[in-house]
Amino acid sequence: MPHITLARVKRNKTVSVDKNVFPAINHLKIAVKKFNLYESNLTPQGSVYTVLGEWYLKDSGHDC
Repeated sequence: MPHITLARVKRNKTVSVDKNVFPAINHLKIAVKKFNLYESNLTPQGSVYTVLGEWYLKDSGHDC
């Protein structure tokens, strides 16, 4: 599944994102119809991914 990891956060940490830290994002152009927010938890057997939310973007051609 194609994806972009925007951030990794350890538990109980405050996070702020400065777009100057990721200058390539300012020029990134991709077609997106929907996006999902995942939580990942690392276990001894590997990562376990849980979908926290799914959003279809306006004009994506999907009936919500």
